[in-house]
Amino acid sequence: MQPDGRVETLLQVNRYNFNWQLDYKLEKPLPLTPGMKVECTAWYDNSANNPLNPDPKAEVRFGEMSWEEMMVGVLQVAVDARLTPREWLSGVRMPGTPSR
Repeated sequence: MQPDGRVETLLQVNRYNFNWQLDYKLEKPLPLTPGMKVECTAWYDNSANNPLNPDPKAEVRFGEMSWEEMMVGVLQVAVDARLTPREWLSGVRMPGTPSR
Protein backbone atom coordinates (compact mmCIF):
# COMPACT_ATOMS: atom_id res chain seq x y z
CA MET A 1 0.00 0.00 0.00
CA GLN A 2 1.29 3.43 -0.95
CA PRO A 3 1.51 6.09 1.79
CA ASP A 4 -1.52 7.82 0.19
CA GLY A 5 -3.62 4.64 0.59
CA ARG A 6 -3.47 3.40 -3.02
CA VAL A 7 -3.22 -0.38 -3.24
CA GLU A 8 -1.34 -2.17 -6.01
CA THR A 9 -1.29 -5.93 -6.58
CA LEU A 10 2.30 -6.97 -7.29
CA LEU A 11 1.69 -10.70 -7.81
CA GLN A 12 -1.37 -12.85 -8.28
CA VAL A 13 -0.99 -16.56 -9.02
CA ASN A 14 -4.23 -18.06 -10.25
CA ARG A 15 -4.64 -21.82 -10.36
CA TYR A 16 -1.36 -22.49 -8.54
CA ASN A 17 0.15 -25.90 -9.14
CA PHE A 18 1.98 -27.56 -6.22
CA ASN A 19 4.63 -28.91 -8.61
CA TRP A 20 5.79 -25.40 -9.56
CA GLN A 21 7.48 -24.50 -6.23
CA LEU A 22 8.75 -21.27 -7.78
CA ASP A 23 9.76 -17.83 -6.70
CA TYR A 24 8.56 -14.77 -8.58
CA LYS A 25 10.40 -11.56 -9.44
CA LEU A 26 8.96 -8.21 -10.49
CA GLU A 27 9.66 -7.17 -14.11
CA LYS A 28 11.05 -3.85 -12.88
CA PRO A 29 12.18 -2.84 -9.39
CA LEU A 30 9.64 -1.15 -7.15
CA PRO A 31 11.13 1.76 -5.19
CA LEU A 32 10.05 1.58 -1.55
CA THR A 33 9.15 4.88 0.06
CA PRO A 34 8.69 5.77 3.72
CA GLY A 35 5.19 4.81 4.85
CA MET A 36 4.75 2.13 2.18
CA LYS A 37 3.42 -1.25 3.39
CA VAL A 38 3.89 -4.64 1.74
CA GLU A 39 1.35 -7.34 2.56
CA CYS A 40 1.44 -11.00 1.57
CA THR A 41 -1.88 -12.88 1.58
CA ALA A 42 -2.64 -16.44 0.49
CA TRP A 43 -5.81 -18.49 0.30
CA TYR A 44 -5.89 -22.26 0.24
CA ASP A 45 -8.55 -24.50 -1.25
CA ASN A 46 -8.59 -27.49 1.08
CA SER A 47 -12.15 -28.29 0.09
CA ALA A 48 -13.62 -31.32 -1.66
CA ASN A 49 -14.03 -29.03 -4.71
CA ASN A 50 -10.26 -29.08 -5.24
CA PRO A 51 -9.44 -32.18 -7.33
CA LEU A 52 -5.78 -32.00 -6.20
CA ASN A 53 -6.69 -32.17 -2.50
CA PRO A 54 -6.04 -35.75 -1.37
CA ASP A 55 -8.10 -35.52 1.85
CA PRO A 56 -10.57 -32.64 2.32
CA LYS A 57 -11.29 -33.83 5.89
CA ALA A 58 -7.65 -33.54 6.99
CA GLU A 59 -6.61 -30.56 9.10
CA VAL A 60 -3.70 -28.79 7.40
CA ARG A 61 -1.26 -26.64 9.35
CA PHE A 62 1.94 -24.81 8.50
CA GLY A 63 5.01 -27.01 8.38
CA GLU A 64 8.15 -27.82 6.45
CA MET A 65 6.92 -31.05 4.85
CA SER A 66 5.04 -31.21 1.54
CA TRP A 67 1.91 -32.63 3.21
CA GLU A 68 1.80 -29.49 5.38
CA GLU A 69 1.15 -25.94 4.23
CA MET A 70 4.44 -24.26 3.35
CA MET A 71 3.44 -20.83 1.94
CA VAL A 72 6.05 -18.26 2.94
CA GLY A 73 6.25 -14.68 1.71
CA VAL A 74 9.83 -13.54 1.11
CA LEU A 75 10.76 -9.99 0.21
CA GLN A 76 14.15 -9.25 -1.31
CA VAL A 77 15.31 -5.64 -0.99
CA ALA A 78 18.27 -3.85 -2.62
CA VAL A 79 19.67 -1.03 -0.50
CA ASP A 80 21.87 1.90 -1.50
CA ALA A 81 25.36 0.89 -0.28
CA ARG A 82 26.04 4.47 0.83
CA LEU A 83 23.38 4.27 3.55
CA THR A 84 24.03 3.05 7.06
CA PRO A 85 21.75 0.29 8.40
CA ARG A 86 20.09 2.87 10.68
CA GLU A 87 19.34 5.09 7.68
CA TRP A 88 17.80 2.46 5.47
CA LEU A 89 15.80 0.91 8.28
CA SER A 90 14.43 4.24 9.49
CA GLY A 91 14.26 6.07 6.16
CA VAL A 92 16.14 9.01 7.72
CA ARG A 93 19.49 10.17 6.33
CA MET A 94 22.02 10.92 9.04
CA PRO A 95 23.77 14.34 9.12
CA GLY A 96 26.99 14.44 7.12
CA THR A 97 25.99 11.50 4.88
CA PRO A 98 26.35 12.34 1.16
CA SER A 99 23.05 12.53 -0.73
CA ARG A 100 22.35 10.24 -3.66
